[in-house]
Amino acid sequence: MFPQIPGWRDTATGRSRKDEVPKAWIAVVDAGPLYDSMVARLLELGVPTLCTVDRALRMFEAYGEQRLATTGAPQPIEGARDVPVSAGP
Repeated sequence: MFPQIPGWRDTATGRSRKDEVPKAWIAVVDAGPLYDSMVARLLELGVPTLCTVDRALRMFEAYGEQRLATTGAPQPIEGARDVPVSAGP
């Protein structure tokens, strides 16, 4: 899924997808000064953008802690099962 950027079109179908993405987006561009113009453009378009993965993970952790504090622990989905995470290919 893609952020709601005005005028963005799906290259495969040519359709605009800006109304199809109901979730909020953030971007992490941990790529150095070469990508500063990309960061600036994302910010202009209203996409919250972080420049280091470390900061993004700290913010995500804080968000998760706050959400759990206000809504409680998520409930398991009926019929769902744990899927082991692979350590590699």
